[in-house]
Amino acid sequence: MTDIELLRSKIDINKFTQYFNSFYGINGVYPYRDTTAEDITLAILLLKRDRPDYTFVGGFDSVDREVIRDYIFSAVDLGKIYK
Repeated sequence: MTDIELLRSKIDINKFTQYFNSFYGINGVYPYRDTTAEDITLAILLLKRDRPDYTFVGGFDSVDREVIRDYIFSAVDLGKIYK
């Protein structure tokens, strides 16, 4: 099973993206920018690359949202960074 398949088997990326954007999207609690499911997926893959033992302890709740936020906010262009 690939990283993407494993990831998709554990969470609903679209649901998490909506949840993420409700906080950091243009109309979110802390407006930044709207984030796509691809942005979220790449951020998670970067996290797992950098910290392979990281476990999403919150079941993709606030703790995990903030970890993913840090990856997205620190990346200028996720597509260029992840290779």
